[in-house]
Order: sequence, then C-alpha cells, then structure tokens
Amino acid sequence: MSCTPASPAAGSGRRPTPGQPGPFSLGAEGVLANALKQAGFRDVEVRRVDSPVRLPSAAECVRFERESFGALHQMMAAMSERARAETWQEIEAALGKFETDQGFVGPCEMLVGAGTK
Repeated sequence: MSCTPASPAAGSGRRPTPGQPGPFSLGAEGVLANALKQAGFRDVEVRRVDSPVRLPSAAECVRFERESFGALHQMMAAMSERARAETWQEIEAALGKFETDQGFVGPCEMLVGAGTK
C-alpha cells in the first residue's frame, strides 16, 4: 500500500526502519515482486490500483493513523510529547484538504501482486 504522505513529521523525525512490517513495507519499487519470486512464484505481475481512503473526516483519518501506522510513531519517537501532539495537529490540518461533501477522501493506491506456483 502506498498513500500520499501528508505528514509534516516525514521530514522532521526518523524514517521507518527498512524491512520492518507495516502497511508500506512492500511498497518500494520491485519489493513485492521480489518477495513473490523468492517465495517460488513465477510469471509475477504487480499492478497499482487506486484505492482512495474514505472516512467521515480528516479527524477520523488521524485517529486511524494513530492506531494503525507504527511507522509514524517510529518517525516521531525522538520528539517531545508536546512536539508529537503539535505534529498530530499539523497532520490533521494538512489532511483537511482532502475533506469533501462526502467526507474525507484521501489519495491512496494498493499494489496487487500475483504469480504462478
């Protein structure tokens, strides 16, 4: 999965450790295909599929991210509690641009991989 980052923390904290599990661990170019090939699959195909994140609001998206995205917590680990709180507020404000009449619709894409065993 690869979502457009709206996080101001992306440039101010530590990056997620490569190879760690998480929603983006297979998102870099070639990683999913290589994992399938290493597992013994052949004729491997990987396709990008638009998969917008749809939630009631930007605030709900931030709640989801806080609960689900360990990589964001890792990036902010060295920050003070105050700086983390301010960063979450900045993230919510930045995500506000994706609010529509239908709620929050954030850009996101999924990688779908397949192969033959």
